[in-house]
Amino acid sequence: MELMDNEKILSTYTKNLTLTTHRIRYEVNRGGKRTILGFMLEELDSCGIRYSNNPFLLLLAGISFLIGFFISILTNSLGVIAITLIIVGVFVIGYFLSRHVDLMLESGRSTIKVSLEGDSIGSALKFVHLMETAKNDRYLSLKNR
Repeated sequence: MELMDNEKILSTYTKNLTLTTHRIRYEVNRGGKRTILGFMLEELDSCGIRYSNNPFLLLLAGISFLIGFFISILTNSLGVIAITLIIVGVFVIGYFLSRHVDLMLESGRSTIKVSLEGDSIGSALKFVHLMETAKNDRYLSLKNR
C-alpha cells in the first residue's frame, strides 16, 4: 500500500486490514483472486463486532426431540430413541458450527467483513476503538482547515 502525503499507518489487523491516519484498506488473496477494498475515514459509517448464529437449528433439535420422544413412547422402541438422539445431536453440532464473530466496517454500500476466528475479541475491540479515535481525529483535522 502506497501512503499519501502526511499519512501514517496506525495499526494493522490480521495482516489484511490496515488503518492509517486517512483511510482503511483491506487486501486479501483468495483462490488466486486479489480483493482490495478501502475507504477514507470520513466515509466510515459504522464499525463494530457482529455475533451471528443459526438458532433455527436449535429449534429443529427441540422439535426432533419431541417427535422422537412421542414416537418412542408409542412404539416402545429403543432404536427410535437412538435415531432421535443422533438427529438432535447433528442439529446441535450444526448450531455450534454456525456461530461466528466478524469485525464489520461499513461505508455506504461497501462492507469490509473480517472473520475473527481464532482471534481474541479483546484485540478486535481495541482495533474498533482505534478506528473510532482515528475517525474522530480525521474529522477534527478536516474541520479545522
